Amino acid sequence: MKKILLLVALLASLQLLAGEVTRDWEDCYVSSVEQLQILRQSAGMIYGVGYKYFVKSSNGLDFQNIMVEDCDSLRLATVWMKSSSVGYCGGDILIQSENTFRPVFYRTTDGGQSWARFGQFVQQSAPYCVNNVQFITEQEGYVALNPLFNFDGLKIYRTTNGGQSWSLVYGPSEGGCPASDFSPGLMIVGRYYPHGALVSTNGVDWQFHQDGLS
Repeated sequence: MKKILLLVALLASLQLLAGEVTRDWEDCYVSSVEQLQILRQSAGMIYGVGYKYFVKSSNGLDFQNIMVEDCDSLRLATVWMKSSSVGYCGGDILIQSENTFRPVFYRTTDGGQSWARFGQFVQQSAPYCVNNVQFITEQEGYVALNPLFNFDGLKIYRTTNGGQSWSLVYGPSEGGCPASDFSPGLMIVGRYYPHGALVSTNGVDWQFHQDGLS
C-alpha cells in the first residue's frame, strides 16, 4: 500500500512539474501545411518542410509557407539552409510512368522563395527517399538516401564543394535509415535490419555498431 501511495505522489508531482515547465509555451504557428516533417534553425532563420511546402520564419512567430513544387505526390522529408540564400530540400515523388516513388532534391538560391530540381539523386535503380540533408561547413555536406525496401540498401552521399556535386561514400547496404545526424567530428546514421548505427568521424570511413556506441 505504501508503494502505491508513493507512486501516486510521484505521478502527481511530475504532473505539477510538467505544468510548471510547459506553462510558458504558447501557439506561435498554426498552418494548413500537412505532415510537417522537420523544424530546424540555421543561417539566421527557423524553417522546415511538409508535404510540398517549405516553411520559414526569421523570428519564430511569423511563418511563411512557400510551395516548392505544385505536385500532389511530392513528399518532402528534409531541408537544410547552409546560408541565408542557399539551401537544399528533398524527399520523394511519384513517377507516374513507373508507378513508383523516386528520390527528389531541390536547391534554392534566394532564401527559399523559389526552388529548382537538382537531378543527381533521381537516377536510382530502386525507390529511395532523400531522408536527410545536412551541412557541417559551407562546403561539406551529407545526404542520406533511405530505401523504400530494406533489401535495396541505404546510401550516404557527401559533397565538398557546397552541393555542386555529390559522391557516394557508403552503401548500398541492407537496411533502412530511420534517422541520422551529421555533426563535425561525429556522424551517426541509424539502421534497420540489423538494428544499430553507422558511425564516422570523418564522413568517409564508416563503422557499424550493432550493440550501441562505446
